[in-house]
Amino acid sequence: MLKNIGSNWLLMLATAAAVYVLTPFVIGHVGAAAYGVWLVIGSLCGYLYLIRGGVPASSVRSFSRALATPDNEDGLNIAVASSLSVYLIQAALVFIGGAVLFGVFELAFNVPDAIRPQARIAFIIVVVQIGVNFPGRLPLTVMEAHDDFVPKNLVQFASLMVRFALTIVLLSIEASLALLATALLAQFIVEFFVGIFVIKRMYPAVRVRLVNATREEMKTIAKTGAAILIIMLGGQLAYRTDTLVIGGFLKMEDVSIYGLANNLTQQMVELILAIAAVVMPRATKLMAAAEHDELRGLTMRWSKIALTLMLAPGIYLLVLGQEFISWWINPELGMPAGHLLWIILPSFFLYFPARGVAEPVMVASGKLRIPATAALLSGLVNLGISIALVRPLGLNGVAIGTAIPTAVLGVLLIYLACNEVGLSVWSYLRYVVVKNTVGALPAAGFLLWCKFELKPHGFVSLFGIGVAMLVIYAACCAAFVYRNDPHLNPMAKFRQIYRRLRRNRG
Repeated sequence: MLKNIGSNWLLMLATAAAVYVLTPFVIGHVGAAAYGVWLVIGSLCGYLYLIRGGVPASSVRSFSRALATPDNEDGLNIAVASSLSVYLIQAALVFIGGAVLFGVFELAFNVPDAIRPQARIAFIIVVVQIGVNFPGRLPLTVMEAHDDFVPKNLVQFASLMVRFALTIVLLSIEASLALLATALLAQFIVEFFVGIFVIKRMYPAVRVRLVNATREEMKTIAKTGAAILIIMLGGQLAYRTDTLVIGGFLKMEDVSIYGLANNLTQQMVELILAIAAVVMPRATKLMAAAEHDELRGLTMRWSKIALTLMLAPGIYLLVLGQEFISWWINPELGMPAGHLLWIILPSFFLYFPARGVAEPVMVASGKLRIPATAALLSGLVNLGISIALVRPLGLNGVAIGTAIPTAVLGVLLIYLACNEVGLSVWSYLRYVVVKNTVGALPAAGFLLWCKFELKPHGFVSLFGIGVAMLVIYAACCAAFVYRNDPHLNPMAKFRQIYRRLRRNRG
């Protein structure tokens, strides 16, 4: 699992690095107002992804179940063809939904006249990109079901580099939202064709033929995907609608400010999703084999790792987020975006392990009614609080609307997963949350001292403090958080690797 999750993390880090470089580049070329319009287009069109729902995860589950049976090539090809059929139907719905949303975009948002023509073209291209992305996801799900996350991530990395290069080249020629959208479309076209080439070479037994599809398999994939869709809808309401609320009630420049804080948080969520993508099929197999002890160990181990990984960047952004954004973008955006991080980030510290492990465990179990309902209610509460507080409190009100339901949803998912695998909630909290929190205190104290005594403001000081903080944090993790860990002892692993290396040298 570590190799697969590690490759997912590397892809996420590459994506984060691309965002880190491209965000100031794009804002510098198109301007803050146009960038705000681009975020609105992304948020509005993002609802089209809800049409796909949980079909990718449902497809991986169906493919994995077929692969679990030896010599079941026909079953796998039926599942693959049925999944493609569902994707194509959904792609057609994307274009219909895109036409409706285009009307909403025209009527509901005050886009500056100078930007409106290119914004319209960009909107259409983004809709086409989403439609292409639906069937284009099929090769990646086939690789995930085979536990081949490394080649899958290499395909996605190649397409990411295409988008990165095209964005820089095209915007250097002309600062246009339409060209920005064109680079996005090119990314997914490359991803699809390279993915098809890879699965033909790696899995010659796989036949992507629509004639193999069956109505029963399509219904099974769509039914499970619909349950996951409700969970996704809650996330959509929680994290994409905020941008629309701000765009509807405040200025487009405010969208950019909130987007910076929210994007940093969502990049951390993406790293957690790298764990979730591997945990779900693994948990499915453990449940099918009735390996309950291993399932509990998986839940505890990866929940703790997820929180450990997110606390490091989390406490850095909590303490030095304002200084980081001021250096990264500009001081005018750094202060308000940094304040938003103080409100948003703490609520995610319980949500990270819930999203990365607890939710995939529930998906693997098939018991999705309560998690789906809770996720949808969380999104609706987020929307309601944000609308109620946006005028009296501005951006802070929208951030509060995100923080409260996110924390509650995280707690609920953890509770449900603990019940499902036979763990007490207190054992989970003591092992995952308490030890991580105590272990992070020295690093947090060091950052606070640096903030008020050294007053960092440039790359050298911010980077140096970050490295020093990571050293302190890693030492605390080794000496306290993971010392004598019943589910994972990294020091014992290191000693085992060291002894193996010594034997090989001998």
